[in-house]
Amino acid sequence: MTNALTQLKQEYLLALLTGVVVVGITAVPPLRDREIRVLGFVYGIEMEVPEPHSSLKLNVCFLGEKIFSRDVEEADDVEGVGQHLEERDLAEGGWRDAFLERAILTTVEVCNEFTTWKLNKSQKRILRGIGFGIFTHGQIFQHLDRHLIGALVERWRSETNTFHFPLGEMTITLEDVGFILGLPVTGRPVIAPPPEATNKRTARDFFTSIPQEQFSRGGINLKWLVDTYKVLPENYTGEMLVLYTQAFLLWVMGAILFPTTSKNTVSVKYLPLLGNLREVGDYAWGAAVLSYLYRALHKATRPDSKAICACLSLLQVWSYEHLATGAPTRRDGTDKVWPRLCAWEYSRKESHYQRRVDPHHNITFYRGEFDCLSPVQMRWAPYSRLARRVGESFVFTLSGLQRTPLIHFEVAEWQLPDRAMRHFDCL
Repeated sequence: MTNALTQLKQEYLLALLTGVVVVGITAVPPLRDREIRVLGFVYGIEMEVPEPHSSLKLNVCFLGEKIFSRDVEEADDVEGVGQHLEERDLAEGGWRDAFLERAILTTVEVCNEFTTWKLNKSQKRILRGIGFGIFTHGQIFQHLDRHLIGALVERWRSETNTFHFPLGEMTITLEDVGFILGLPVTGRPVIAPPPEATNKRTARDFFTSIPQEQFSRGGINLKWLVDTYKVLPENYTGEMLVLYTQAFLLWVMGAILFPTTSKNTVSVKYLPLLGNLREVGDYAWGAAVLSYLYRALHKATRPDSKAICACLSLLQVWSYEHLATGAPTRRDGTDKVWPRLCAWEYSRKESHYQRRVDPHHNITFYRGEFDCLSPVQMRWAPYSRLARRVGESFVFTLSGLQRTPLIHFEVAEWQLPDRAMRHFDCL
């Protein structure tokens, strides 16, 4: 039986290396003195093995789903475990290959035309007043690292809305949204008004000149918004100022905060919420962005997922702030810059240069780094240096500590900070 246990341990390590997680090896019958406990992650396994054992059961799971379960009584039976995995791999069209292919997701965030918008001082003043001041910066969005995002998706657990790392669970909270994006994290929920307010007539009430071909299936073409409203005329009126600012906000909704797989349209459901610019800041847009990101991460963990659509700049900068892996060299004097998204800005040209000097931007590298994270590499509370500088920091932190639902129209996700209290120096 000792040889059988040794081979079981080898199969366990092999499973870890191939992306399979062994949940447990349990004695049958399940008597206390016949229990085998398997602990550990990548660093090794500790096993308590009382003798003798009449029978063993090996359970192998992947992403929470049991792949197979078999009884193991002798060493010869253990040899069949690897063969079973291989047979299942071939029968289901290459399971390991499908997992690796799925991990490198297509990232959907349409930020290419952000610099095309030329906002004047009046528009910037309005945006700062309603909590969207981050979008008044000339260039804030770096090139997305889809390999880093793919590696993070592999660590996401939808049951807890947290990332699982060897040293504990981490998650994105409203505190992160406040410090990274600077959006309002408290206020009225982002929900749909009465149905009659979201029909085609509403879009035409806002944009009377919209051609029929630029409006279809409840969405407005993003490129048309840019081409039509990117520059406010010098002899503008008050109504034009409001309209052009609303058009920019609608573009932000569809291109950055809530992108979809279409990549070129934005839903008109946001228009009623943008009708009165004075009330736009009353909505909890930060909570809606986080809810949308949580749901996108959940969808991305599905084996058949090919893309992830959300505010991925938030996810990527969150990783930069909390993990030392994959972060670019930060510019001098940006330690106390807020919102934090502006501290990590760099152009696409600089991004390619960064990849040349640090050629480890691939998912295999990130997997290995996340498997071997040390306490020094994990920054649980990176915003402590900004507490006195940012007036809203108390609101951000208090919001992040709440166990609360996050609402974005029909999507409701739970923020569960109690699973990662080290983010708030509570443990």
